[in-house]
Amino acid sequence: MELNKNDTIRKIIPFHYNAIGLVKLNNIFRINKDSILIDNHYSINNLPKLLKTFYENNGKKPNYSDNPESPIIEIKIDSNNNTSNLNEILFKLTELIDKLNIKNPSTIKARIFLNNEILIPRPASPKPEICIFN
Repeated sequence: MELNKNDTIRKIIPFHYNAIGLVKLNNIFRINKDSILIDNHYSINNLPKLLKTFYENNGKKPNYSDNPESPIIEIKIDSNNNTSNLNEILFKLTELIDKLNIKNPSTIKARIFLNNEILIPRPASPKPEICIFN
């Protein structure tokens, strides 16, 4: 996937979980269009600070990555959004990763997973039948 904005080109190679095997949940940094789905959820405005903390955690906080090589950034895609919104999000994210002053930047891999799963609501549970025995 190639993003082009103001004569700057960014290339993103699609990432799949099953390409690397087992992935621990604490190594997944989940984002949707307006919030960060980690801990008790944060506003997207906290992205720079939380992303830096996530990459530099080294296993200190249990909900954050084990080391700088482990993080996977998962972006939940709203099927109602258009591709220009997704391109904007991806461009901002890659730009932010470049600008973060992360310790040991040579180990940083921006592995971005695009999650476009359709969430189907769970069907209502059937009402239990009451049996009376005499």
